[in-house]
Amino acid sequence: RLFIFKLSLRALRYQFNPPLYNPDVVINVLVKSLTVVPFPDFNLCIALLGERPLAANMEEPDSLPELLPALTQLHDLLLQCRFPAFWELFNSEALQTLRENYTVECTGFEDSIRTVAVKAIQSTFTKIGVDRLSSYLNLSGV
Repeated sequence: RLFIFKLSLRALRYQFNPPLYNPDVVINVLVKSLTVVPFPDFNLCIALLGERPLAANMEEPDSLPELLPALTQLHDLLLQCRFPAFWELFNSEALQTLRENYTVECTGFEDSIRTVAVKAIQSTFTKIGVDRLSSYLNLSGV
């Protein structure tokens, strides 16, 4: 949680110093904030972004407008405990850029998402089948 707090402060810095805006850092912060659902970190980061400046470096395009709807949808699926749908979207071809360029930089991202799922499962189920559990955790052949 302390790491997320530091990342939120970085987003706040962008709010008050728009020339420091770096879309890759913002996407990494949003990816990391997914790992602590149901805490409100994701929404806090979105709110701190406010009005984004245009990308300062025109040679490197701003990926945030392209990825923000998908990140928001992933967040919503986690909040709704729709874990198989989360994994389906996350592993889809449409989010290949997100996986290859951003979630790989978030060490243990998939395991952190599994931890989110396990916490929800523990508070919901007293008994769960192996197939259902493996679909929630995106594990096959277990």
